Amino acid sequence: MPEYPQRRLAAVMSADVVGFARLIGADEVGTLDALRQHRAELIDPNIAAHGGRIVKEMGDGLLLEFTSVVDAVRCAVAIQQAMPERNDDTPTERRIVFRIGINQGDVIIEGDDIFGDGVNIAARLQETAEPGGICISARVHDDIRDRLPVSFEDAGPLVLKNIARPVHAWHWRTAAGIDDRTMAGSGRGSTEKPAIAVLPFANLSSDPEQDYFAEGIAEDVITALSRFHLLLVIARNSTFSFRNSQATIRDICEALGARYVVEGSVRKAGARIRVTAQLVDGASGTHIWAERYDRDLDDVFAVQDDIANAIVAGVAPQSLQAEVSRATRLTESERSAWDLLMQARWHMGQFTRDGHERGRTLLEQALALDPGSAQAHSQLALNCLWSIPYGWARDVPEALATAARSSHAALRLDGDDAVALAVLALLQAFERRYDDALASAQKAVEANPNLALAHGLLCVVAGLVRDYDSVTANLETALRLSPRDPDRPLWYAGAGAAAYKARRYDETIRFADLAIAANPEVPTAYRQRAASLAMLGRDEDARADIARLLERQPGNTLAQVRQQLPYPTDELEHFIEGLRRAGLPEQ
Repeated sequence: MPEYPQRRLAAVMSADVVGFARLIGADEVGTLDALRQHRAELIDPNIAAHGGRIVKEMGDGLLLEFTSVVDAVRCAVAIQQAMPERNDDTPTERRIVFRIGINQGDVIIEGDDIFGDGVNIAARLQETAEPGGICISARVHDDIRDRLPVSFEDAGPLVLKNIARPVHAWHWRTAAGIDDRTMAGSGRGSTEKPAIAVLPFANLSSDPEQDYFAEGIAEDVITALSRFHLLLVIARNSTFSFRNSQATIRDICEALGARYVVEGSVRKAGARIRVTAQLVDGASGTHIWAERYDRDLDDVFAVQDDIANAIVAGVAPQSLQAEVSRATRLTESERSAWDLLMQARWHMGQFTRDGHERGRTLLEQALALDPGSAQAHSQLALNCLWSIPYGWARDVPEALATAARSSHAALRLDGDDAVALAVLALLQAFERRYDDALASAQKAVEANPNLALAHGLLCVVAGLVRDYDSVTANLETALRLSPRDPDRPLWYAGAGAAAYKARRYDETIRFADLAIAANPEVPTAYRQRAASLAMLGRDEDARADIARLLERQPGNTLAQVRQQLPYPTDELEHFIEGLRRAGLPEQ
């Protein structure tokens, strides 16, 4: 008879200190003393009280086993809820913060140790948890759902490293677990992403059936906004509890921990319907954005989808722009990791060398404070990638390597983040993996169809290999979603590349003119226009654009362009020929 390994069903918890290497590097003795104190006073007593055992210690982490999955989750929540208060008197950069992952599964027993997928999944879930948060598998969630007064947010299926199949996961964030509240608006969270609450839309019609229509729009807006991972969206059960409430916007924001509120109304008149929507700052009560939508009520579900998507297309960029504006007004001592990320986005949006380098510095500072920010990782990858075509990268291979590390880090933290997927597509294009790049860009659009950046980068990637008409369709979608987006010169460059490939030089010039009108500092526009003008025989105009290019990229040469652009080889040489005719030097 074959000898089978001993197995048992267990609840497995993996806990890890966020940024442990950085903490040790800054203060080895102080960090170890603080960790020992947390262990002695909080963590070990809670493990014992909930019937757990320490399987192994791993320097900055613990592997634990519980016989009860309910006790495992109760223990994890108790630890995470206690840590913010224990860190109150500690400077932000020296605080010890944990991530926790919990799985229930079959484990292999070898002495006091445990092995197997049940253990590996817990460890991978821990890596996806937010700092100060908990990530559990769907199996754990099913078992605790009706047994604990704790709420988890559905993270959907996650692709975990070295795990064969996607694992459906659920997230709990610090202070977000009881009665569905979130601390995002209070400044206590580690990432401090803004929370946004979508209130049930008011039915101003005499027709009570429009209640369903109004509620449906609000629900669709909640669903679509939740795909923007830069926002925390308050759950429907919490926001809809304020239906017909007399509470003020400020009161609602305080109760829900929200920074912004979306409210609106629906009015039907005959076969027409009018929907209004507003984005309101919860602290001041001021309106950031408002819009009105009039539609024929032919197909109620199509109209509902159309209006919901239109509202999201306005709310998402406006709320992020409000966050960027708020962050730029803060002093250095007031900035959190989230504020640093917002400031970095503003500097990068200037499309200057100084702005680009300042943005990278701010992103590195944000990641030092919060290494678990998928958004900061993806923005750092984008920063490195854009430094290449603009000629700002001092070392192109190093920029590509950093972009690769950052994009993969972002996807490990949040495999369904449309921004991270779009950035991965751009990286793959620079690696000349065009089929993979197109697939990643399409996944980004599928992950968030209302994200202008996803459509814009699909335009850029598709411009390298696809036909002109499909590229312009993607460009039109991106511009419809965000007509004043600071990234739009890059999208025009993607369309311009496709037009140049198709030998439609007049169209390339048109897209370059649009890019320059949006931001005259973007050097790629002058490069595309110069090459196109030269191919049309307009040599004097082409040389003038080369001069403008060199004002923005001093010392740029054809040799550098070969490194800076992710074009297929034949198309790159076609573009180089245009620049050569325009007068760009070889070396």
